[in-house]
Amino acid sequence: MKILVGICICLMIGTLSFGQKANWQNLDMAKDSVLGISTEKIYSKLTSKKATWVIVGVLDDGVDITHEDIRASLWQNPKEKKNLKDDDKNGYIDDLNGWNFIGSNRGNVQLDNLELTRQVRNGTKYFGGKDTATLSGNDRTLYNDWLKQKDDLRIKIGNSKTIIRNFKSFNSGLKAIVRTIASENPSLSDFENYKPKNPFDAGTVSYVISILKEGKNFTDFKEKLAKDALNFQNDIDYRLNVNYDPRSIVGDDYNNLNDKHYGNSDVTGADADHGTHVAGIIAADRNNGLGIKGIADHVKIMSVRTVPDGDERDKDVANAIRYAVDNGAKVINMSFGKAISPDKAVIDEAVKYAISKDVLLVHA
Repeated sequence: MKILVGICICLMIGTLSFGQKANWQNLDMAKDSVLGISTEKIYSKLTSKKATWVIVGVLDDGVDITHEDIRASLWQNPKEKKNLKDDDKNGYIDDLNGWNFIGSNRGNVQLDNLELTRQVRNGTKYFGGKDTATLSGNDRTLYNDWLKQKDDLRIKIGNSKTIIRNFKSFNSGLKAIVRTIASENPSLSDFENYKPKNPFDAGTVSYVISILKEGKNFTDFKEKLAKDALNFQNDIDYRLNVNYDPRSIVGDDYNNLNDKHYGNSDVTGADADHGTHVAGIIAADRNNGLGIKGIADHVKIMSVRTVPDGDERDKDVANAIRYAVDNGAKVINMSFGKAISPDKAVIDEAVKYAISKDVLLVHA
């Protein structure tokens, strides 16, 4: 039981809350005694300099273009109107604020496979009708790689299933405790006064107390718990499921790496949390008194939706880089990565193209 609780606790620890000085990330260690990046200090030294506007392409899961702290910093395509026409003749209709390479008029891709899952599925198709005992040369190498990938996928599925069972067990025990406390939204003192019935109870209560002492309330904790459990269920149902392939939504000629005119103009998508977060760090309005202050005050954010909840596809990344470059981006931010990149060469060519146009690529 103690091991089970320990596993659950390790899985559910979130970001700790701690007292932070306002705008701390932009402050200076020497001047403000805060380990920021000295943004404000630099601005104070650049008052006599004329600023130049820079377009930053954010290749991510989307950017919330209605966000009150970002909308003033959005790139606007000067040659495009919202009229269902390709006014600027760049091959992308109504790309007012950027482009979405993981959608079409059928909708948007939200959940997708890991690249490992795709490779296992592709290998199953390729080796399905072959006499594997007679394989040689490159096919033998590919076959051995595929067997390893199948095993890796099996392990990942097993791990996710174990975690889901642990979540269910933890949640079941927590519900029993809450029933005993007899409150829908028990307080810190309720848990502190609860008398554990067994080691599992004790571990569960101890963990909940540690969360509530951070200032969180029980309702928020339960919502976070449910969200984390759903995330691992999505592993089973989508990311690691070889029978799930959402690419038909996009409707491109997927195996044609030269095919680039596909997608739609929805640069936000269904869940743009990460891309919006990134855009905010870069260019959140510094003067509106809302939220944080972004780093750059002369930046326009171009949203290029490229990354689903799963692994990005090499073709989409390459096309997103080229789109950003061709439409004026001088900096491209890419906060994503994966262990397997089957079409890495097409990305390498896109990177070389960006470099040839004097574009800075930032990959985290």
